[in-house]
Amino acid sequence: MIIARTTLVVAVLQIMTVTAVLEVTATSASAQRSARTTSYKVRKGDTLELIAAEFYGNRRHRIFIMVENGIKHKRPLKRGQRLRIPTSWVVTANVGDTLAGLAEEHLDDERRAPFLALYNGLKLDASIAVGQSIEIPFHVTHVAARKVRLRQIALAYFQDKKKAKLLKAYNFLDKDRLEKGEEILIPILTVRVRATKQPRPDKESEVRMARRADMQTRAERALKQASAAWASGDYREVKRKLIKINTSYLDEDYATDIGVLLGSAYIAFEDLDSAIAEFEEVVRRNSRHTLSSFDYSPKIRAVWKQVGGLVDSKSRK
Repeated sequence: MIIARTTLVVAVLQIMTVTAVLEVTATSASAQRSARTTSYKVRKGDTLELIAAEFYGNRRHRIFIMVENGIKHKRPLKRGQRLRIPTSWVVTANVGDTLAGLAEEHLDDERRAPFLALYNGLKLDASIAVGQSIEIPFHVTHVAARKVRLRQIALAYFQDKKKAKLLKAYNFLDKDRLEKGEEILIPILTVRVRATKQPRPDKESEVRMARRADMQTRAERALKQASAAWASGDYREVKRKLIKINTSYLDEDYATDIGVLLGSAYIAFEDLDSAIAEFEEVVRRNSRHTLSSFDYSPKIRAVWKQVGGLVDSKSRK
């Protein structure tokens, strides 16, 4: 009985906390920033919980729909009613795209690049391939109706007071509370919209995605053949296999392996200008890559170092 009462009290407190937050944000529809939403027409039998489960895979995430639509308290929905559903969305990278640039364009500030990297499971300094899919997290806007601590807001949205640090970092704050009327963005970094609810990519994005898939298939085959040619000393074959591969469509690791091997083949033919161009592109995309003295000749390492590449002088035992 004590356990049951305790559970009930906790549930009531959570509802009260969420309700308090919704009373704040419900008054701020005009203050919503450029959150991406999709329109949803309520069907017979729909509830906020069911719609949240349909889009996010979790009934508890109804809070995001409530905030976006200014719904202060849970209530029955009307058939035919239109709701705005906050959604994450996918962009297809183009030439020159970076995490910082995408954060500036879609999250309003390049300083949010670390959050974009985290959401996509990428390293912060990772290069982005043309045609690569990058998912943009969604957010909701919170406006304080009264003085409130960030940990209270974090508890309402994430059921975790420790996420106050996330709110503080995402909004570049140097304080732990908001004054009445202040607003912050609530980044939703642990929720993904179901793939079936994502909009179809446009034609240009589809073309880039198809080219990327084709280039990755070709690169995998060409790299295997070129590596065998390098091992046998057939440097001309290395060039023939790799020269037509456009590494801008490839993941960082593949682009690195192909660029280093092709650049090394150019050095074998004394074509230093072409080698430097290849090595420069590798370093631009993957500045962490290191050539070892065990695997590469002094001449190759010298050209690599000339373009700012890292060299490991330790030999293998």
